[in-house]
Parts: sequence; C-alpha cells; structure tokens
Amino acid sequence: PPPPIDISCSISAQKSFDAGLSLLHSFEYGEARRYFTEAESLDPDCAMAKWGRAMTLWHPLWAPPSAADLEEGAKLLEGASTFANDEKSRAYVDALNAFFANAASSAHGGRVSAYEAKMRALHLADTGDRETALFYALALLASADPHDATYAKQLRAGAVLSLTGAAGPEHPGVLHYTIHAYDYPSLAY
Repeated sequence: PPPPIDISCSISAQKSFDAGLSLLHSFEYGEARRYFTEAESLDPDCAMAKWGRAMTLWHPLWAPPSAADLEEGAKLLEGASTFANDEKSRAYVDALNAFFANAASSAHGGRVSAYEAKMRALHLADTGDRETALFYALALLASADPHDATYAKQLRAGAVLSLTGAAGPEHPGVLHYTIHAYDYPSLAY
C-alpha cells in the first residue's frame, strides 16, 4: 500500500517517518520525535521529517508549547520550507508554520485557528487524503471552544473522522481522535 503521506524523501527515511507518524497519532510525542529525527538523519533534506519534529513540540489537546518549544518549532519549519520540494510537503509545512510563526506577537488561540484554517483548505483540496483529514479533525479539536455547549467543532471533527474511518477504522488516528471528539458527557451515546 502507499505510505500515509508520501514525503518525497528516501525510502529509508519514509519508513522512519511512517513509524513516527503512527506514534504521533497516538500522542507518543517523545518516541515519535525519535523516529522523525532518525528520518532526518537518513535524509537531511527531508522537509517532512523536520515537520514531524515540529509537530511533536505541540500537543494540540494538552497545554500550549513553551516559548523554547515555539522557537524550536519555528526554526525547524524554516528549515523544512527550504527543502519542501513538492506541493503536499509545502502545504503541511505552511499549515504548521501558521501555528509556530510569530509566536511572540500572536496569541495561542489565534495561531491554533490559523492552523485549523490551513488544514481545512488542505483537506478540502483533497477530501480523499486520509492523513490530511485526520490532521484537519485534530485541528478542529484543538481549536474547539471548551465553553461552546453546541460542540460544533467536536461534531464536525467526528463527522470527518467517521468518513475517514469508513476507509479503514484500524488507523490509530481515526480511533484516537474519535474518542476525543466525543469525550464529553453531553455527546456520549
């Protein structure tokens, strides 16, 4: 089968990247970072390996990154943008850069919303791309207002995940993010 995200890097880097991506979807950030770092060491020009390392610095459903993590993420994405030589890699790097760029002068919530908007556009450009759908759903969950009693973003994420899961419910991101989409007493059924 094709890789979850074709990263336009060496075959050995792709394998390490894929392992990191699976761990990232399970919120195993430290272990995922190890695999993304390995992918980058196997192919130093691999933009998506740098993207992966930056993704491990932001725990979207947990607390905001520290100032040091924001700075490191911005530097990683700056390096990634230099090597992003295909449209998909550039789009992923650009989306995550919307979160990490200008962290000192932009509020966390605004950066999360900017990332969500970029992931929405990326998802709408290719609604059949499973990984993009998963990261869009995660972006919706990250940007959901905890005081919104309608759970609009959580329900939208659940709908995206339902369509994505129909293509293969065994994916760790589908299962994990679906739990988080409905992890509210009012949505339990």
